[in-house]
This record gives sequence, C-alpha cells and structure tokens, in this order.
Amino acid sequence: MTEIILLTLAIVVWLARGYHIDHLCKTRNCINPVHLEAVTPLENARRSRGVFNSDPNDCINGHKLKGYNLIRRKEPNGLVRRLCRDCINATKRKNYKKKQSITDGENDE
Repeated sequence: MTEIILLTLAIVVWLARGYHIDHLCKTRNCINPVHLEAVTPLENARRSRGVFNSDPNDCINGHKLKGYNLIRRKEPNGLVRRLCRDCINATKRKNYKKKQSITDGENDE
C-alpha cells in the first residue's frame, strides 16, 4: 500500500513539473511502476510517433514527409508506403561506411 502512495505522489510531482508519464512496455493498461518513466512532452511525442505514428506528415525521426523528402512506394499488396528520403539516405550512408570499414579490414591482412 505504501508503494502505491509513493508512486502516486511521484507521478503527481512529475506531472506538476511538466513531465509526461511514458509507458515503456507500450501496454496502455499496465500499472507496473518499473514500466513507467517521466519524460518531457517532446520526448513522449517522439517515442509515440514510432509506435502510433501520431503525425503522418512526419517520419519517426521527425523529418517532414513533404516534397522532395517524400517517397511513395507501391507494395506488392497494393498499399502505398510513404518513406522518408532523409532517413533512407542516412541508412545508406551508415551501411556504406560499415561496408567500407569491413573491406578496409580485409585489405590490411
């Protein structure tokens, strides 16, 4: 009972300071205190986009899905996916650098 009172007080203090309570397990009816974290409203929104895609005009990393940055790709099942060019390019650069470091390691031998 004491744990419930302390947790309730902690949540009230976090909310009073402007924080949001984030459910780390993403289960809405979970009340396990280990699965709760006090985060800023911006962080809470960033995390929720990845799960719920609350703003379809932004990618999960916050880039705008408009104009040149928006790629529409038709899937075999007929659905059209909206992809972020900035994120695709960042992934390509990361994979290229990783491949280069592996190839450079083979050349040293």
